[in-house]
Order: sequence, then structure tokens, then C-alpha cells
Amino acid sequence: MLTTGSLACVTALLGIFGTAASYAEAVPLPLVVGQVVSLSQNGADIGQALHLGLQIYFDHINASGGIGGRPIKLVTRDDQYDPAQTVSQTRDLLQTEHPHILAGFRGTANALALINARVLENSGTPLVGVFSGAVEIRASSLIYHTRTTFKEELKALARTSLDLGQTRVAVFYQDDAFGKSGLKAFEEAAITYGLDVLVKTPYDRSAEQSVLAAAAKINAAQPQAVFLISVADPTYAFIKVLRTGGYTSSIYSLSVASPERAVEVLGKDGARGVAFSQVFPYLYAQGSPLVNEYHLLLARYAPGAARSYFALEGFVNAKIVVEALRRASPAPTSAHVNAALRNLGSFDLGKFIIQFSPENHQGSTFTDLTVLDRAGRLRH
Repeated sequence: MLTTGSLACVTALLGIFGTAASYAEAVPLPLVVGQVVSLSQNGADIGQALHLGLQIYFDHINASGGIGGRPIKLVTRDDQYDPAQTVSQTRDLLQTEHPHILAGFRGTANALALINARVLENSGTPLVGVFSGAVEIRASSLIYHTRTTFKEELKALARTSLDLGQTRVAVFYQDDAFGKSGLKAFEEAAITYGLDVLVKTPYDRSAEQSVLAAAAKINAAQPQAVFLISVADPTYAFIKVLRTGGYTSSIYSLSVASPERAVEVLGKDGARGVAFSQVFPYLYAQGSPLVNEYHLLLARYAPGAARSYFALEGFVNAKIVVEALRRASPAPTSAHVNAALRNLGSFDLGKFIIQFSPENHQGSTFTDLTVLDRAGRLRH
């Protein structure tokens, strides 16, 4: 039998539960975006910057009320640039967080591992933005690319080398799926522009000695230009050893290497004259609405954070994700989001166009060239 006191207690508890239920109904469920990328080891600065670019734009959208009143929640896992970890971490994230969409992954071998394991196909979840220009990962129906291909980057670099009369060249490349894809694109560009490739030397990113040996071999050949199909710290270690060995001519790097990190590791004198292809608008372009918005939101949501092309890339990916979620609302599923991406058409992010269609998931072919000056500043 309930006493008056116990009845009051039960009534109070029911009131609490009722309030909690009402509160749960009042708080909209988040729209979940999943990211698996290197946050530690093996070029962790790249993954951290991609994450930062995503986060600042999602913070901006959330501060403006989210999408249809629903906030965006970014869930990021660390794969340490290990393809096996990319697969296992992505599977776990899909099973536990049930993201509406994935974004901002990194690595050729990592994306190939996802494709071969059919991780995306089995879940039906689309992925926007992979930090790789390899053509081998362009066939997946669920991956949407915001950066151009290595083929386009290397054509631009090879053309520049030819224009400067530098026809005797060498190439330094990472001995994995990324490096071999880039090497193939470089060989095609060399044929197109009539470059004489004196040396093609690979390196093992886990073995410092292989970087030293590659630099010695290239120095001995005395090329007029050296092309780098490399990423993270082996890139800067190679440049340092190459310069120490007496090389004084041009060095051309893909956009996957960081000019800022080059200056940090090599110093202003050591990094001077190194050229980088870029696949997004010039980082300091005052006439670019996209770049201006990125600078504004970086200062607002991550004050003190350094500007970088990698964070700008994450920012671009985030803008595409938000547009897809908006078009798929009010109750988006992964299938709805994928349909929105497939039918995105031409989308202007601020004088920078991304274009997707059911037949084409290569959103951009934009390629630019930058070079470090004697003050360590990146010039356009």
C-alpha cells in the first residue's frame, strides 16, 4: 500500500522522468560527421590540420543554429596513417557513431584499403575529401574528391620545368601506393613535356637510411630539377641532405608536402626556392571569398592556429558536407546525403567551384604553383 509520503515520492520521481523525457525531445539529435585520419605519427600535422578545417566550419554552422536546428557533431579517430587502422577505425566508427557522412580522410593506401574491404559500400556511407591525388582511388562510387589529381599537379610542375629550360630531371618518391601512383603520373608528364629522367629513386618512409641513399644518388646524377613525390618529414630530410650534398637547382614538390613545415625544419635559407603545386586557391589571396572566410573563421574559432593549405582543404570539405546535409534534410540518411552529393552540380564556395554529378566525382581540377622566398614566405 502506498502511503501519502510514498505517493508524493513516486509523483516527484515521475515528474523528474517526465521532465527528462521532455528535455530529450526538446534537444535535437546531432548530424554526425565521421573522420578517420592521422592525428599522431607519420605526418600527424596533416591530419590535425584537416580536422581543424572541418571543425571551425562546423563550429560556425552550429553557432548559427545548425542545419534545420540540428547541430553537427564531428567524431574523429586516429589511424596513424596505417591502412589497416583506417579500415578497423572506420568500421568501428560506422557501427558505434552511425555517421550520416564521412569526411577528411588521408592517404592513397588508406583509401585503397577502404575500397578493397568494401567498408563504404557495405555501409552506404559517402566520403567527402581524401588527401590524395591518386587516380587509383577515383573509381569508388561513394568517394567525392575536392582536390585534383597528381596527374594534373605533375603536368603543371613538368611544364614549369620545361619553361625554365630544365629538361634533365630526377624524381624522389615514396615506396608505396601513393608514391607509385605519383611516379606513374610523373612519367607520363615527363614524356608529354620531353623531360629526360636521369634518376628515379624510391625511399622507405620508415628507414632514414633510404632517404640518405636517394639524395646521394640524385646528387651524383646532377639533374637540373628534382621532383618530390613525398610527404611529411622524409620530404624535408631529403631536401636538407640534397642541399648539403651541393645541389643548388630547382626542387618541385606535390601539394601533399607543407611549405610551413619545410621552413620550420630547414630554416629560411634551406627552404628558399622550393616550389609547391597547390590544389586550392592561394592561401593569402585577398580577392578570394573562400580564403577570406577561412581566415575569418580560423581567427574566430581557433585563435592562434597557423594558416595552412591543409586546414583550408578541411574547410572546403566541410562546406561541401554542410551543403549535402542541407539538401538531404529534414531527416537525412546516408542514402539521402549520397544522393545530394551525386546531384550537387556546380557549387561555388567563393570563387572556387566544386562540381559533382552521378558520372563524375572529381570535383576540381584546379592547380596552382607557389614558391618559398628568402624570407620563408610563400609566394604566388
